[in-house]
Amino acid sequence: MGKLYDKDIENQKFYFPFVSNDRGETPFDLCLPTNIKSADVLLQYLKYQPAGSNSEYVILSLPNLIMYDLPNLPAYMDSRIT
Repeated sequence: MGKLYDKDIENQKFYFPFVSNDRGETPFDLCLPTNIKSADVLLQYLKYQPAGSNSEYVILSLPNLIMYDLPNLPAYMDSRIT
């Protein structure tokens, strides 16, 4: 699989359900701290999803996302305010 580019992700027309599991763990909880790259890829996809579909879970994980300094976090945050 090649490198993911924003233009490729943006052009995909599918809904990305982003919810917690039955234990209340978000996908970020399952990724961090051992799989930082996967958490970053999730942010890359989520910035193209409607804000209401994932904001609650991202907010819950925000301290960890900041702590691990994920490269896609600034772009995700910008997508929520513009």
